[in-house]
Formats: sequence, structure tokens, C-alpha cells
Amino acid sequence: MNYYLIRLLQAMVLTLLLAAVGWAEDSESANETNMEKTVVTATRTALSLKDAPGAITVITAEEIESMAANDVFDVIRQTAGISLAGRGVGGRTAVSIRGQESRQTLFLVDGKRVAASDAVFGHSDYETNWVPLASIERIEIVRGPLSALYGSEAMGGVVNIITRRSSDSWHGRASIGGGLRDDGNGGESQNYAAQIGGPIVGNKLNLGVSAEYTRDEDTPDPDDPASSELEGKEVMSIGSRLTYTPTVNHTFDADISFVNDDRWSDAVSRGTAYENIYELDKTMYSLGWQGALGPTQSALKAYRSDIDKHTIKNYTDGTSDDNPERLIEDVIDGQTSFSIGSNLLTVGGELRKETLESTSLVDGDADVTQQALFIQDELSLFGRRLLLTPGVRWDDHETYGDEVSPRLYALVKLSEQINFKAGYGHAFRAPTIKQVSDGYASASGPHLFIGNPDVKAEESDTYEAGIEYFGERIFFRVMGFLNDIEDLIEYERVEGGTGSMRTYKARNVAEAETRGVETELNLTFPRGWGASASYTYLDAYDTAADIRLDGKPRHIANAKLSYTHLRIGFSAALRYQFIGDQMLYNADDVLAAAPDYSLWHFSLKQRFLKHLEIQLGVENIGDIRRADKSDLFDYEERGRFYYANLRYEF
Repeated sequence: MNYYLIRLLQAMVLTLLLAAVGWAEDSESANETNMEKTVVTATRTALSLKDAPGAITVITAEEIESMAANDVFDVIRQTAGISLAGRGVGGRTAVSIRGQESRQTLFLVDGKRVAASDAVFGHSDYETNWVPLASIERIEIVRGPLSALYGSEAMGGVVNIITRRSSDSWHGRASIGGGLRDDGNGGESQNYAAQIGGPIVGNKLNLGVSAEYTRDEDTPDPDDPASSELEGKEVMSIGSRLTYTPTVNHTFDADISFVNDDRWSDAVSRGTAYENIYELDKTMYSLGWQGALGPTQSALKAYRSDIDKHTIKNYTDGTSDDNPERLIEDVIDGQTSFSIGSNLLTVGGELRKETLESTSLVDGDADVTQQALFIQDELSLFGRRLLLTPGVRWDDHETYGDEVSPRLYALVKLSEQINFKAGYGHAFRAPTIKQVSDGYASASGPHLFIGNPDVKAEESDTYEAGIEYFGERIFFRVMGFLNDIEDLIEYERVEGGTGSMRTYKARNVAEAETRGVETELNLTFPRGWGASASYTYLDAYDTAADIRLDGKPRHIANAKLSYTHLRIGFSAALRYQFIGDQMLYNADDVLAAAPDYSLWHFSLKQRFLKHLEIQLGVENIGDIRRADKSDLFDYEERGRFYYANLRYEF
């Protein structure tokens, strides 16, 4: 990590925190809890949450700030239908939506694809550290297939991170904080963040800048101090956006962001101790335009993600291994929307090229080009009592061929407060460059993994239906879903025996089915009290073998009780999460049942002088350690953790 960048960020944060309270003019902002939320992810057009197809959760900036979150995973993990899956390295986790694999969830930032590092690099959770939390306006989570709009990776759902846009006056925020475990067993944390934005040339040219630095020390394994139970992590992220608005009908954006993500952990393999080091640098550039041309609303984006990763092993005898890889993704994405009677039609397309440089490829590099076209209709009938959203997308992949992804959703307004929703969607996930490359060969311990150009895309057919209720003080939703998944890509053993190098080849070998029910409830009581709860029941099966899929909890429940006193600027929240039983592989590679467990968290905030706020809290109050419950668990929760954050806004 660059020493001067860290010091620059610290100085930026402290300057904002100590700035005079009267620096900026006071302004009133709308309370989003009293407004009808708007979403864009479900249809790629802006519409009311009440009119959006599918199961959607919106997490606001205010809700994010009430958590002790280091990254997006921490923010979204208590959403209905979401569970975490271990990545097998240093306590890393990845998102699973409705029992589907993490590789089947598409992450977006302002509608732009986040390069899927986990599918390419393996064992990674880098996607969730690429956006400073201070820059996030809201996170939209759509559970269910969206390949009809976004193509590959959107089988399970889409997480779209919407960042703050600068306004016609200067506003900003900064925070400084940290925390520690009460057992002194590592894991100390510190964080600095700042975001500022406003006009630089009248109301035509605006600038927004955000930066964040976090550092978490590694946590030794109490049962094996030579190994790390949780890896150490140091992340520096900086983003900026220049917005030019020549007229009220046209907006141009130029974005650039940098991320440096370093990880470290101690490990022992076959009696040999070594240090694992992961170094990742990511740069993303983008240019975008959105505006009105005649009767149309259009948008065009062009962006590049450039990721450099080094996987280093430093052995105790002084030797080391370094496996560098570089992934470049270039995307051009455009769409236009226009009305014909009661129809809102959206048509668009995408051109994408991925280039991978890796020592695991025989030629040292490989690339894949994909192109797509899509069309969607938002049709309102019977005085907007019936909303239909049909759509279809055609994708053409240079290696595996083409794929057609249809989608049809219906929303029936039974009353002003009650919606009935039902829908069907076909989705797919394209194989990675490594999986379809005939020249891919990567050794990992006693295993050799090779590619297969005959591999096909994973596919799914999803059906869902449910009821929503939007009341003045209550929101309720229950949704049932069924996912039929085919041609899952796995590495199947093709040769080798005990005591020799075992070879695994990418193949389409598995079928699966996930089905279940999601329920959500939000209540607003008088005198500042509020409560929310969600429960997900999930059956996830390997249908060919008739066994439960590993790492898919059957029951997940979340609850939150909150209190807010606006006049004195005080708020507090108690959060609870229950993770039910699940099947995990043991040391003999046999599925076994892992027990359930519960987590409790508490936080409070107090605002001073209108602009200054302090937050105190404790995470994992019960000091739950998964390894104490079962040695099957493949990642660990952070132990009881006390934290404090100081925030300043103007």
C-alpha cells in the first residue's frame, strides 16, 4: 500500500471532520422512508418499487451507515434470500442468492458490470471491496434471473450498487473509526473514508470524489496458531466522477476508480509453513451519456476494467512462488426507451471482450468476445391494474455459441396497497476463459485442472410468484420460487490415482434444483420505533444424485428492532441473524450435516451540532465461533468485536 496515499486520505478525512460547522449552507434532505422508492435494476428504466417486477430489496445509505460494515458483503448479508458461502481461503465469503452459486450473481456499479474476478481467479471476494461505502447512495438487489437484460452471470440475481451524484451545491461526508476483538486474538480494524461533490463551473460541470482506506489485521487460528483463521486485509479505493450537463436533456459522465486490495494469511500444507499473499490492483475507466433524443430516453456507456493479481507464497526456507494474472474487460453498452401507446419499449445491445493473461494458459493469454441484443416491453393495461414485462435477449459467445434468454413477468394490482406478482425467466452463465480454453492447465497441490472448449453455458429456468402489501406503516412480501438448473460446470476427475497427480477437466456434469419461500416484513411504530424481519426456507438439491447441495442453509432468519429520536438525533438498533443447518464436505470428501447458529449485533448513534455523529456498537455479541460448533465450517465469523466511528457531514 502506498504510504503517501494513506497519509493523503487520513489528512482529507481529518480536514473535513474538523472543518467549521458553518462552512456549508444548511439544507434539508427528504426522508427516504417517507418517499416512494425508485429502482432501475429490474427493468433498466426508472420506476416505482411498487410497480417493479420480481423480488427487489433496496438498502439506503442511511441503513448502510447504521451498520459496522467493511464492504458490500457486510451490508447485504441480512437480505432475504441471501446466504454466504466460504471461498476456502482466509475466511473469505461469497454471495449465494436463493441457493445458487456465487458465480451466478452479477454485480453492477451504476449499471456497469463488475469484472467477475472469482470466476477467473478463484477463491476471491474482491468485487465487494471496489466501491467506497461512503460513495453509495443505495444498493438494489433483484433476486431471480435477469439474463434477459444483463446476459451472463445473472442466473441467480443482480446486485446493483448506485453511487451518489454531486448536486448543485457542495456536500460531503467523512468518517474515521476502528474496532477490536475483546479476546485480543488479532483482527484489529481501522477505517477512514471521505466523499465530496459539487459544482465547479456553474450548474454545467460537477465533480464528485470519494476515497476509503480500511485495514483489518489477520486473526490466528486458536487451534493452530501457525495458521490464520481470518486473513488480514488492507484496501485503498479512490473514485471520481466528472459530470457535464450542457442542457437539461443531456448528461455526460467520465468516471475513473482505483483499488488496491492486499491480503495476507499464514498457512501450513503437508507440514510446510508459508505465508499467503494476494495483491490485487484494479483500475476502471468509463464514459457515459444519457439523455433525450426526440421522444426517446437513451443511454450509452463504454468502460474498461483492468485487474492485476499476484498470488504469492513465501516459504520458511526463503523461497517463494508468484502466479501473476491480468484480466481486462472492455464493454460498450447502450439502450433506448420510447413509448407507443401503453407500451414502454426498451431496446439495446452490448459488446464485450475479455482478455486474460495467465501462466496457467499454454500461450500465456487468451481472449473471448461476446455480443448481445435485447428488447423489453413494459405494458400497462386496465388503468395500470395489470403490468406486463416481457423481454428477450440474444447473446453470442465467441467460443460456446449463442443463447436466447426470454422473460415474462406480470404484476396485478389487487388494490392500491396489494400486488400479486408472478414470472418466468430463462438465464445462463457463460463459461470462463479458463474453462473453455484448450490450453488451460493449472496445478494446485496434487491436482491438475484443465480446460475444455466443448463446455456449454450453465442454464436455468425460474418460476416465482407472491404477494406484496404496501401500507403506511407496514410492508409485507411473500414469494415462492423454483429454479431448475442444468449443465452446471464442474471439474470432473478424468485420470490419475491415489499418490499421483489427479487431473480434473471442465465439463457440464451436474443438474440442480433450488426451491423455497421468502418472507419480508417491515413495521413502523409510533414514537420512533421500528422493526423488520425476514425468513427464507430453501431446498437445494443435486437432482441427479438426489442429495442436498453443500453450503446451502435450509433456514435463514433476520430481524431488526430500531429506535430513533429525531429531535435529539439519537438512534439505536438491535440485529439478529439465524443461519440454519446445512450440508458441508468433511475431510474425507463426504457430505455431513453442520449445525445452525445465531448472531446478535447492537449499535447506537448520537448526532451533535447537526453535522457530527458518533456511532458505537458491538458485532457478534455472543462471540460465536463456527469452528467450536463443527469442524465442517469452511469460513469463520469474526469474534465479538467492539467498534466506534465518527462521522461529519456538511
